[in-house]
Amino acid sequence: RAPHVYAFRPSPHLAMADSVWRELLSDRANVTIIVMATFTMFVGATLGAERERRRQLDSSMGRQVSSEAEPITVQARQVVAFPLIGCVVLVALFKWFDNIQYVVLASVMTTSFFATSFVLLRFFHALAEWLPPTLVRARRWLPGCPAVLRSCCQGAMLFDDFPPATTATATAAADEAAGRAEPSQASGSLCVLAGLASTGLLVAWVATNNYWITNGMGLAMCVLLLNTLQVPSLRVVTLLFAALLLFDVFWVFFSSAFFEQNVMVAVANKDFANPVRAVAKHLPAAVTERPAVARFLQRLTSLTYPAKILVPSSRFPGYSHMLGLGDIVVPGLLASVSLRFGWARVAPVALPTNARQGAPLSSRARSAGAAGGGHGYKAHGGSPRLYLYACLVGYVVGLCGANAAVALYDVAQPALLYLCPSTLACVALLAWRRGELGAFWRWDS
Repeated sequence: RAPHVYAFRPSPHLAMADSVWRELLSDRANVTIIVMATFTMFVGATLGAERERRRQLDSSMGRQVSSEAEPITVQARQVVAFPLIGCVVLVALFKWFDNIQYVVLASVMTTSFFATSFVLLRFFHALAEWLPPTLVRARRWLPGCPAVLRSCCQGAMLFDDFPPATTATATAAADEAAGRAEPSQASGSLCVLAGLASTGLLVAWVATNNYWITNGMGLAMCVLLLNTLQVPSLRVVTLLFAALLLFDVFWVFFSSAFFEQNVMVAVANKDFANPVRAVAKHLPAAVTERPAVARFLQRLTSLTYPAKILVPSSRFPGYSHMLGLGDIVVPGLLASVSLRFGWARVAPVALPTNARQGAPLSSRARSAGAAGGGHGYKAHGGSPRLYLYACLVGYVVGLCGANAAVALYDVAQPALLYLCPSTLACVALLAWRRGELGAFWRWDS
């Protein structure tokens, strides 16, 4: 007798899941959105937590606390205000967008200017701290490079002397030690440079409506919000997640029953009328009918509302993948809490002499632990960023799940329905595995 041959027949559910994941990975827009959103959440949470840690370090060492504005702390009794304000704003934009669009546009452009200036200023400061020591180390293989850059830097007033390098942080420390309250030339120059770059981005956005500029403005606003808002504990984050998850689910799935349209999707797809065209309507015809002016006005398009990340699909021309900014900021609050709790588990050890005298510590010196003479901080039980990394892993998993649901059902999904449980679950699982779940739940910054 011939042996019976058993043929493997894959389940239709497995075949469907395989096709969904192939579709997700083959479309570069999905991968781009995941990378952009995860990196933005990491940067925003890290900057906010590092600023708070720096203030606590200065206070514990008896030094003058930084003059930076303190973040707005969201308490448990204020959680209900977020979905209520969101409902009012959504209904107002849905019903009267055409009447208030220029007011909304002015507020968006103002917020975008300050947000992009903030992000660029932090980038320029980091570059100013990194560049001079790097060029000094590069002198042995680029003999002429420091001499050329010395004149360039002195002409731009970025550094008072080069080399030896005096970075923006060192210059500020020298001003503080000398009792000078006015900002240094380096900080002033960097502020002007960041403001000019932000103004150029806004002008380019109005002129071209390029989606990369729109995305950059939106991501900068996310970073600014994560530096402005602060949640003190895991308990408050859980309450905030529950409230905003219900808010997101209602307006995506059930708003059409009350407004005959999906309100969340309708508001997200609204565009601003270009203000240049509105102004051109009131100019004399002799100006607007000139060939160069007419061609310029004809190229102007409506402006995309920068309340979302928008990336054109690589598989379906004419379609774009979208992610709201709230889907970055809300999980980013948990990432910030996770990083601050990780730093709360870090015990200070012996500090160098210059730190006791008031000189600022570099980020490497603060995190070096016992290495290099035992200066800075020493982490107990692993890296203080473990909970932050767990939150980021949960965020990527949640975004993949949301994109899979969109591909499977071909319906817009409330991303917080997937992001809130996945991020909380990953952080709670790590805390439980390390025996710190109770301590994390009771901890309050």
